[in-house]
Amino acid sequence: DTLCLRRGDIFYGRINPPAGPDREHMTTYTAYGEGEKPTLSQYKKALPGAWEPDQNGFWRLDLTDTSRFSGNVFDINSNVGFIKIDGEIFPRKKYEANKLEEQWDFINDSRYVWVKSEKNPSELAKSIEFACQIGCIGCTLCAKKCPKEAITITNFLAKIDYSKCVNCGLCATVCPRKLIVNLRAPKVETPVTEEVKA
Repeated sequence: DTLCLRRGDIFYGRINPPAGPDREHMTTYTAYGEGEKPTLSQYKKALPGAWEPDQNGFWRLDLTDTSRFSGNVFDINSNVGFIKIDGEIFPRKKYEANKLEEQWDFINDSRYVWVKSEKNPSELAKSIEFACQIGCIGCTLCAKKCPKEAITITNFLAKIDYSKCVNCGLCATVCPRKLIVNLRAPKVETPVTEEVKA
């Protein structure tokens, strides 16, 4: 198979190769047309009107509601690493709300990103993009490594069937995103010791 992307375009989200490519049946990625190479982007782009006013000069955006942003709407995650405003990166993430002091300082939780702004951020910038952590990329390496065929790829995400899993951990060794954790690992009990009184 060959995937052709038009030069000069930006493609958001991920490329999910067809099932079963191997050394004999490689997938080729190429570009057509004139201009710059095509761009693959994971950014989420705030839509105009998506911002809600909050208190103390903060504006919030729900990064779990795909009607409020475009771009990568496939990976729902609100863990923002930095904000890109009209092409300029602002790495002003804070971890306490009282530290939001300057324009474009931001903080997030598991749903919202809050931005410090003198007015609606959409009025101050034409483009507001968020670089968020992404999860499974559907690479199929874990499924290929599993000796018990306990992992399947559904909608380009790895799913583990724990009724088949023998807890060998081989899948975790090949995950390029280091997302697989051994959820069935036995818990090590800390021995309880009595305090010795003299």
